[in-house]
Amino acid sequence: MKEVKVTAQITRDECWWSVYVPEVDRTTQARHLREVKDMVADLVHIMTDTPEGEIEVDIRPPEALDA
Repeated sequence: MKEVKVTAQITRDECWWSVYVPEVDRTTQARHLREVKDMVADLVHIMTDTPEGEIEVDIRPPEALDA
């Protein structure tokens, strides 16, 4: 099993978190931070057909993007 690593760049929008995944050049959203990994894994699975269990998500909060 080969793990696929992706980055979740999160920003806060009104009532949810907007999550950009540059590896697939797509955005998803989550209402709670605890949902981010699952939403990203689902998005990457849909875009690449990679099994969700093989997707490792690195969550990058907004302040990490400024560095």
